[in-house]
Amino acid sequence: MKRALLAVLVVPLIVLWTYGCDGTNNPVEIETVEAGADDSGPQFAKGGKKPGGGLPSGADIVDLGEAIFADENLSLHGNQSCKTCHEPDEGFAAPTSGVVTQGSVVQGSDGSFGDRKPPSAAYATLAPVFAYSGNNARGGNFWDGRATGEVLGNAAADQALGPFLNPKEQALPSSACVVYRVCTAGYATSFESVWGVGSCPSLPDNICEVSADPSPGERLQAQVDEAYHNIGLSIAAFEASDLVNAFSSRLDAGQLTPLEEEGEKLFASNGKCAQCHDDKGSPTLYTDFEFHNLGVPRNPANPVYGHGSSEFDPGLGGFTDKPAHLGKFKTPTVRNVGKGDNRTFMHNGSLVSLRQVVQFYNTRDVLPVCAPSEMDAESDRARWGPDGEYRCWPPPEFPQNLDTKRMGNLGLTDHQVDAIVAYMEALNDR
Repeated sequence: MKRALLAVLVVPLIVLWTYGCDGTNNPVEIETVEAGADDSGPQFAKGGKKPGGGLPSGADIVDLGEAIFADENLSLHGNQSCKTCHEPDEGFAAPTSGVVTQGSVVQGSDGSFGDRKPPSAAYATLAPVFAYSGNNARGGNFWDGRATGEVLGNAAADQALGPFLNPKEQALPSSACVVYRVCTAGYATSFESVWGVGSCPSLPDNICEVSADPSPGERLQAQVDEAYHNIGLSIAAFEASDLVNAFSSRLDAGQLTPLEEEGEKLFASNGKCAQCHDDKGSPTLYTDFEFHNLGVPRNPANPVYGHGSSEFDPGLGGFTDKPAHLGKFKTPTVRNVGKGDNRTFMHNGSLVSLRQVVQFYNTRDVLPVCAPSEMDAESDRARWGPDGEYRCWPPPEFPQNLDTKRMGNLGLTDHQVDAIVAYMEALNDR
């Protein structure tokens, strides 16, 4: 794989800032919004491409991507890597040691906190390029879809470029600094072996200092941009490999227990789970790649929001600037959702067990609204829901644009809830 692979990339590098670390089983067809159409917000000409846009492959680039993925030196204080928020033993989601008590958000290299729970990196390479038409949106990466896939042809490759420069994550000052640290790392020879001799530009040793000239010149900046793109593609090549997209669960091996088989049927029927977590296709991806507002409550333990604050996470609407998209977040795959210890769930980590998640879908519109004392920063979130002491649900963080057709009053019995949970746990890769 040589540098010519990216010669067609003439779009400028975009900085992907982050805010933190329908009634059918088939994905909705999204019409691409054409330039000049009577619509507002981002418009993407490639929108709606099939999942898994083309990525370079081969053992060498996978090894290179894995090395970059685990390199803590690619952060301001040499203390954070991609792996920090995407630990393999946790299904490539955030490790839970200390994170649960921090509102399920991760502390960045400089000590600041993100706003959202890091989504899993597993199966993220299979997302289509982001597109929206009207109130419908599909594809992209991050919880709000803003890593669109327009830059590098794959949403996960675009996403890989964001955390390096995010001040709440790895917090490096410039793409040139990231390139410099990759090209002076122990795996630098592998980078040039994969991407070609000269793929590492010659940069001054002080390029990572705050006082460094952020504009190295048009010609050198073009070389930096190309190398930075190659870094994103290398990481995505690793994430697209069977080391990450393993498809190795007991479901894939055809080894479900009777309870799990019952849960599989309920997942597609009474539970209505498959209406968003699409259970069709081979292999099954368990997501419609779309965006929904489920009425998830605010996480009172998140340090970003104070109790009683009127602020809310805008989700997709914060990216597209469309009121109909406010409060909507991308449907994650259910694969690996139960992997790891003490996991939390939803975009903000407000729910603390898979059973609580299913009960939220089951009874959101049945139980009373919690009292303020039952949803402050000191309250135990495990007490929410029909199985908890409080027997209530907090109000939704954003009450408009709610999904009221597929959840809220499903009428599932305790046994049926157990069966669905068992089925989802059978989707953990081994």
